[in-house]
Amino acid sequence: MCDNYIEEEQILKDFAKKIDDSLFEELAESFLEEPVILYKDNGSVDVVTALSSDYFQRSACGEFDDAQHYLTELCIHIEDQELRDSLIDEFELDRDYIESEL
Repeated sequence: MCDNYIEEEQILKDFAKKIDDSLFEELAESFLEEPVILYKDNGSVDVVTALSSDYFQRSACGEFDDAQHYLTELCIHIEDQELRDSLIDEFELDRDYIESEL
């Protein structure tokens, strides 16, 4: 269980590094449920904490099976096709499902 938690947290951290503040704002409005918004010392949003808290809260309620499932649903809300495609490839997300939901 602990290893799985650490692995999922790392996947979310890696994904969050690809998200800038403007994209995060869009995702916060369209996908995240009551996101925890914390700010770093430089004033930017702590995207890692926001995604992690949202995922683990929703996962605990049985909404998502794993981080891949969460990120797949999240990618549906990313309008930038080039970014979405690169995230799908890098994180091995379900391209067919994402494209069917767009």
